[in-house]
Amino acid sequence: MALRRPGERAILSGLALVAYLFVAVVVVLDAHSIIGDAWSRVANAYYVLYSRDPHLAAVGFVWNPLPSLAVLPLLPLKLIWPGIVATGFAGCIVSAICMAGAVWQVNGIAADWNVRRAGRWVLTLAFAFNPMILYYAANGMSEAMFIFTLLIGTRYLARWGRSGEIVPLVIAGVALAAGYMTRYEAVVAALGGVMAVAILSVIRRPGPIRDRLAEGLADATIFATPFATAFVGWAIASWLIVKDPFQQFTSVYGVVSQLEVAQTAVAQSTGQGSSSAFVWIARQMVGLEPGIILILVFALVAMLRGRHPLVLAGGAVLGAVVAFAAFGFLTGRTLGWLRYSIAIIPLATVLAIAVLAPSSGHELVGRPGAERLRLWGGRLAGLAVVLLVLAAVPVGAMTMLDPAQNPAYGGEAFQLRPVLFPNEPMVKFTPQGQYDVGRLTVEYLDPLKLGNGEVLVDGAMGFPMILESNNPKQFITTSDRDFQQTLLDPGAFGVKYLLVPENVGYQSLDALNRTYPTIYRDGAGISTLVREFSAGGNNWRLYRVGQ
Repeated sequence: MALRRPGERAILSGLALVAYLFVAVVVVLDAHSIIGDAWSRVANAYYVLYSRDPHLAAVGFVWNPLPSLAVLPLLPLKLIWPGIVATGFAGCIVSAICMAGAVWQVNGIAADWNVRRAGRWVLTLAFAFNPMILYYAANGMSEAMFIFTLLIGTRYLARWGRSGEIVPLVIAGVALAAGYMTRYEAVVAALGGVMAVAILSVIRRPGPIRDRLAEGLADATIFATPFATAFVGWAIASWLIVKDPFQQFTSVYGVVSQLEVAQTAVAQSTGQGSSSAFVWIARQMVGLEPGIILILVFALVAMLRGRHPLVLAGGAVLGAVVAFAAFGFLTGRTLGWLRYSIAIIPLATVLAIAVLAPSSGHELVGRPGAERLRLWGGRLAGLAVVLLVLAAVPVGAMTMLDPAQNPAYGGEAFQLRPVLFPNEPMVKFTPQGQYDVGRLTVEYLDPLKLGNGEVLVDGAMGFPMILESNNPKQFITTSDRDFQQTLLDPGAFGVKYLLVPENVGYQSLDALNRTYPTIYRDGAGISTLVREFSAGGNNWRLYRVGQ
């Protein structure tokens, strides 16, 4: 049987995957720079299989489960290579595969809309190697999976808008349901998609308005059903297991608590809560896509020339996420991280595809001069959007590395500048510090050969120790079903040691710090100091239970 030559889509997405994995090796394995959120999602998966109390619900209900569940099949490889867990690289593999899938979808959208090969290649490569896309493909964060699901939803929603077939509509709905299991922002994408479905359904069907509205409602229901099932199902599961349907907002580890801790410092650097916030968010979005306004104008013109299904789908799904990023920051519901605006990159790419797509029924032969002018105008518009998308590559890189575009102790500049410019003065907290403090801690604990549950630690903060340890069962942690009662009386449940982070910043949310407010300073009268571990601004203390 002869081997088939790989197609264009396979070549481009395969090339992207290799590049993403290479960057992951450099940034995560070599430089040990990983965002804590990415590493903690690997930890959530790890607790399901390898904790002292392994069970599926250990994946947690504060954050969406799909990024962690996708890591599960990779975790047994730790028997061959422990570093796949200890460094968080399993999450990087998942994000790289997902972003390569996003590249596949971008090229697929361009092919669906008959964009010429040169245009397909340029737009696909410009998306694949946009520095923001490149970094979030490699770092294990959930952005890659989220963009992947959004692009599938956009592609098949546009395909339905042109063909009217039900199967693409169902696929689009399932994709956004998967998006919700990845990121909560998928709610606004689904709402935007429902509106787009209703509008397209009404405007393309003949007949009385009442019948058209009924058809629009039926189509919107088909599209929304998978998403509604995921939304309700996840809320019910959370309510049944942890007695709270929306832990993302009510849990002490959720976004509301994190906002309370970080918002004051972030507001000082971003202008959040003042008129300067509008300038901040505009600079971020233009910094990622400097030509977005012109691309949007050209796309609106393309709508009038028969490409309205693609423009509406992209605007409704991706545009809704971008709009929510701006709204969330301006109203104080999110912090000013650059990554919250990342959806503007696939949005600009999809709109550029719509501009490059040929208009049906517009032939040059036999047309008057006005039609010739329109054709050349379309070509110039296509060239302009390609140049604008390409301009996002260098401009986006400068935006990512600009400390002024990254709130205090966070963002891309904080993670990448120490990797790219190692001789720069280090900030107080370093990306490598969480690796180092975890390693130092387990180098002391593991040789003690402790039994199950003899070290109490809040996994929300102490996951580096758990992932880097060769004896993860020595820890009793947040996902264990007896954690709360053990926390109230550690000695009675056989706990010998308490691992406590310094009571500052997010670490003030640590369960031990909340239950015993002075424990980091003096042991809270229930323990005595054994050792302190410090690295890159990360400070932890190990206490022995008892006086």
